Amino acid sequence: APSRQDCRVMGDRNADVLVVGAVGVDTQAYPPPGWRWETAVEGTRCEVHQTLGHGGGYAARGYAALGHATSILGRVGDDAGGAFVRETLAGDGIGTEGLVTSGSTAHSVNIVDPSGSRRSFYDARLDGVDTPTDELIRDLVPRARLLHVNIPDWTRRVLPIAHEAGVEVLVDVQDTPGPVDDYRLDYVRGADLLFASGSDLDDPEGSAHWAFDVGRARLVVIGLGGRGCLVVPRDEEVWVVPPVELPADPVTGETQPVVDTNGAGDSLAVGIGSALVLDDLPLEIAVERGLFCARWCCTLRGTSDGLLTRDRLDRLVGR
Repeated sequence: APSRQDCRVMGDRNADVLVVGAVGVDTQAYPPPGWRWETAVEGTRCEVHQTLGHGGGYAARGYAALGHATSILGRVGDDAGGAFVRETLAGDGIGTEGLVTSGSTAHSVNIVDPSGSRRSFYDARLDGVDTPTDELIRDLVPRARLLHVNIPDWTRRVLPIAHEAGVEVLVDVQDTPGPVDDYRLDYVRGADLLFASGSDLDDPEGSAHWAFDVGRARLVVIGLGGRGCLVVPRDEEVWVVPPVELPADPVTGETQPVVDTNGAGDSLAVGIGSALVLDDLPLEIAVERGLFCARWCCTLRGTSDGLLTRDRLDRLVGR
């Protein structure tokens, strides 16, 4: 089918946030306790779920759950996966006019162990795909207050357009190895708010200061998984913020466990970025809100449905 790029994207509508980049379908598999690659037999019975995912999918749904007017700029396939993505986003009230339709939809498989840790496998076979044109990008970007950027290669083109329009740019470079990572250098240079996973960083604080040396960021936040996050404002004190816990069940006295870390880093960035830019809250409060968004996401098994809402987040922070 021919590609479709509708440049009548938003009419007179403006967005609080425009999410740019990766969206697709995730398949989550949950092997039983004790399962190991090296001891696995050919066939293993396990729980399997399919959900809307990738960084852009979790981010867009996260902003929408918090009540922000959200649109997405990216690409989906002209297939069942693409229809599923469009219908799910539209059901959340997310503007999908910026989605280019062509070829096949991005897909990943995530193996999740009983602790919630995961290994992700991305299918690189994106056949017959088109990416958003500069015309489409220039139509959408200036209408947003915040740009949340994932890092598929084509998204580099949005950075100078956003800077020209004076739009705040949040970039999530995810599992970067730091200064040796040439692929992500443009994104590090172009971010006003820079987020990264600390999973592959030998020196998270040093990597944050390197980002300040090469780029324009005023804040770097590095997710530390179960240890919380490292917060590095430019020219200010560095601090490690411990993880938050959800309130215990009033009947059992138990807190909700971590069952799946898919989307946790995206949720951390959504919570902090929305609080800082869209709600104009102090950094300390923004970080707390981001940690609650991430911790809540970890209670969702095999789905991006049910991300933290604003009312529930306000209650968690207020307590």
